[in-house]
Amino acid sequence: MTTSNCTHTKQLYWILDINEGGWHCLGDDGTVCNKKLGFRPDLDRQHIEEKINSIAMTLHNNGYIYYSNSSDGPSQNIGTQCRLANKFDQNTITRFIIGERYSDYWYEKAIEWFNDDLIRCPECNYQTDGWRSNSPSIKNPNKRVNGYECIMCEHKFEVEE
Repeated sequence: MTTSNCTHTKQLYWILDINEGGWHCLGDDGTVCNKKLGFRPDLDRQHIEEKINSIAMTLHNNGYIYYSNSSDGPSQNIGTQCRLANKFDQNTITRFIIGERYSDYWYEKAIEWFNDDLIRCPECNYQTDGWRSNSPSIKNPNKRVNGYECIMCEHKFEVEE
C-alpha cells in the first residue's frame, strides 16, 4: 500500500477504504496538502474521534443511521469503547456505532408492528391506514362494514364492525 511521506498531522480526515487506508491530509496552517496517508494505525489511535465521526457521517449520508454531528454525537463514547477493546478499525467502529442502540430500536418496532391493532391487508400484510368507514358491504349490501383499500398493493377488502 502506497502512502505519502506527508509530515502534517494537525488536520486530517478519513474516507472509508476497504484496506483501512483512508487517512488523508488537509495540510497545516492554511496550506492545502490533500495527500493520501493510507494505512496509519498510529493516526487511528491519535485521531479516533475524527475517524468515528467520518464513518458515522458516511453511514448517515447513505441512509443507514441518523447521525447528528452535534456534541452529543457518538465519537466520545465509541472512542472509549475502541480504546477498551484496543481495536480501531472501521468494521469495529461501524459495529459500535450501529450496535445495540439501533438493533434494539428496530426489534421493538418489529414487535410493535406484529402486536398493533391496525388493519392489515390480507394480500400483502401491509398495515393500512386508508378506509371507508361504515359502508355497505360489497358482498352483502344490507350489511355495514369498514371497507379498506391497501395503499401498498391496492387490494380492496372489508372488515366487519
